[in-house]
Amino acid sequence: MSKICSNLCLHNTKKRFVRLSLLLSSVWILVGHQTFSYSEQANHNREMTPDNVTCSVLGSIPYWDQKKAIESFRNNIDVIDYLSVFWYNLGPDGKIRNYIHAKEDQDLIKYAHKHGVKVFALIANLPDDQREGSGGDWDSDRVGHILNSSQHRQTHINDILSLARRMNFDGILIDYEALPPKYRDVYSLFIKELAQALHANKKLLSIAIHPKTSKNNPIENNGSHAQDWSQLQNYSDQLHFMTYGEHTSGTGPGPIASPAWLQRVFNYAINERRVPSDKLYVGVPLYGEVWEQVKMGKYRGLNIDLTFSHVKDLKNKYHGKEMWSDAFASPNLEYMNNEDRKRKIWFENLRSFDAKRLVWEEYGLCNLAFWRLGGEDPGVWSRLRELGY
Repeated sequence: MSKICSNLCLHNTKKRFVRLSLLLSSVWILVGHQTFSYSEQANHNREMTPDNVTCSVLGSIPYWDQKKAIESFRNNIDVIDYLSVFWYNLGPDGKIRNYIHAKEDQDLIKYAHKHGVKVFALIANLPDDQREGSGGDWDSDRVGHILNSSQHRQTHINDILSLARRMNFDGILIDYEALPPKYRDVYSLFIKELAQALHANKKLLSIAIHPKTSKNNPIENNGSHAQDWSQLQNYSDQLHFMTYGEHTSGTGPGPIASPAWLQRVFNYAINERRVPSDKLYVGVPLYGEVWEQVKMGKYRGLNIDLTFSHVKDLKNKYHGKEMWSDAFASPNLEYMNNEDRKRKIWFENLRSFDAKRLVWEEYGLCNLAFWRLGGEDPGVWSRLRELGY
């Protein structure tokens, strides 16, 4: 189901051959304060990107918006190779369990397989707010309980295998976030043991990777210091770099993932740490973050799951002002809500997608992992088809 691409995915195995330079020769994009044409950038990348690179697309189904996400998947299945379903979390007792509002959908898995799409079960250490009232903080303790015992690791691996067999998943995506640096070695050991078990059962292993721009920057210690890329790349089939969240509800307002930030992340990953480009999946954001002004110049994040379609609805409802930042190559929206409070939203659309695309192509990357499906800018899918995915 994956595509064999020459340079920038010129070959589409599902439909037809597409010549990128001919299709996009008249299209221009503004990134920062510099203007590039797609044709010029494509010519530049032909010198940097190996021929016959395999390019794939993964889409994610969030349990809290499953219906809309599945609808998007069905509408765009022609350009999707892998599907990740966010249905499971790790309980305090180390057992895998369903999120309360998640619906295990066997028909979805059968439909995906019928169309040649492989399905991953995502397992997260994010507590279930409906069950635990946790406030959504990632819990490293429940992961540490498993990692620090060989018996607990084996039990957990057996549970993962049982889940994969029961639901006929093609693989597992481990999304254990916010782990402290002290777990670095034992986390690598767990991934090695899990990979051996999954591969023996003809299953794939993916890992959610915290992005960083240097080795031990304390500002980037969001769990990244517990992930030894040199080890993880040896055992996993896919490394899903979460290249979004440059700004979050816990920071001040700003872009989800600016091209300049992405460039620093990929420069470190590819040039300094030698992460294999065929295993590296670029995390592509399709969502927005919203901040509310609490006093002049000060904002607080609202931690709302916001999609492109939600942003458009808010713009229309409150007659918001949509703007484009040349400095960050990202759109943003400002409006006053019903309580006469100023809100600012940074979000993603086709134009920001195109701006980021120039960066990952510069580093010879073309595997994409979209977070998330449902309510995204439909122009992104049209662009992928034009590119031959």
